[in-house]
Amino acid sequence: MSEEKLDVAAVRASMQHFTVVDYVFFVFMLAICGGIGVYFGFVKKQRSTQDYLMGGRNMKLVPYLELRYDKRLRVFGSVIFSVYLIAWLPIVIYVPALAFNQVTGVNIHIVTPLVCFVCIFYTSLGGLKAVVWTDVIQTIIMFGAMILVIVKGSYMVGGFGEVIRRNWESNRIEYPTLDLTERHSVWSVSIGSAFYWIGNIAVNQSMMQRFLSLPDLKQSKRAVWGFLGGVLLIVVICGYSGLVAFARYHDCDPLNSKLAIAKDQILPLLVTDILADWNGLPGIFVAGVFSAALSSLSTGLNSMAAVVLEDFWKPFFKELTHTQTVLTMSLSSASMGPLTGVFLMGILLPFIDSTSALSGGVIGLVSSWWVAAHSQLAQAQGMLKFVEKPRFTHNCTYTFNSTVTSSDDVGR
Repeated sequence: MSEEKLDVAAVRASMQHFTVVDYVFFVFMLAICGGIGVYFGFVKKQRSTQDYLMGGRNMKLVPYLELRYDKRLRVFGSVIFSVYLIAWLPIVIYVPALAFNQVTGVNIHIVTPLVCFVCIFYTSLGGLKAVVWTDVIQTIIMFGAMILVIVKGSYMVGGFGEVIRRNWESNRIEYPTLDLTERHSVWSVSIGSAFYWIGNIAVNQSMMQRFLSLPDLKQSKRAVWGFLGGVLLIVVICGYSGLVAFARYHDCDPLNSKLAIAKDQILPLLVTDILADWNGLPGIFVAGVFSAALSSLSTGLNSMAAVVLEDFWKPFFKELTHTQTVLTMSLSSASMGPLTGVFLMGILLPFIDSTSALSGGVIGLVSSWWVAAHSQLAQAQGMLKFVEKPRFTHNCTYTFNSTVTSSDDVGR
């Protein structure tokens, strides 16, 4: 007769054990960020607009769209990216809030306002210098947390070879395909990713603001190469962490068994599972996850402030003092930069005039929204399906109620 198994709810509750040491690490990370904002806001005060936006470099933001076309295109780009960023920033903070909920059980609506307040606090007080220095701290924590997870996770699974074997046998690792009907093919990944990264690096307000804050072109180029290397490394680490998570739960999927409610909670679940006996390490991981979110959030807030100031405030209120300007940016951190397509047309197609560019930008925007809306509608109606990989629960050590208990049911 087999031993009585625990219910999934009891297992989930037993894994939500954030210790005092974990909370100390998490709060300490937030305190460091706030302290940096206080330092640059009060000790090394922002004396001018350029101090706040550009870290003190005596060069304005390049109003490329206005120089290449006219004022209409500049405002058009600013409005569109403002809308984009306002829609994107809540997701940035919601995902780590889910992670915090998974490891502590604390409601996401409690932790989210607290973290947002800390981010707005140091971004508003310290400007770009505070954002950059907090990014440095947050990047170190982020890399350290992820490396810790994949090393300990690989060890517990049985090593790197075992991680690869389990993923290969379950078809998680696939050969490249040229099939245009596949969601992830050579074409979609290479071409789609190329334009994605062009938009996020080459013509992104947040990135350009950092590049322009450096003293010369040589150092800007070095920053770009360093950024590319860092992005490549973190993408590889995050991808491998997914392989580790599957290898750990290959025969007891946490989604099917309801141990994890959302996909974004799988990695935090892995952390509480493999690092439970090491006090403080779950706290370091959560600090790392929130560091990544705070880095994106603070960058977005600071760059939005630049766009609001340059494109929406200055044309109507030209006589603001530096003190009034910094205050305005602190209170109106709510905008982002120009459109990738219009930028590329300006660079690659010199014969395009401003009216044509504006018309093309509007038509492209409407078309993109139309395609995206109909794609979501088709998925909701069951007309468009993306079949998931099979997931298994045949070796779970706890009981659960689920209508999906085998690989045959997944993706239907």
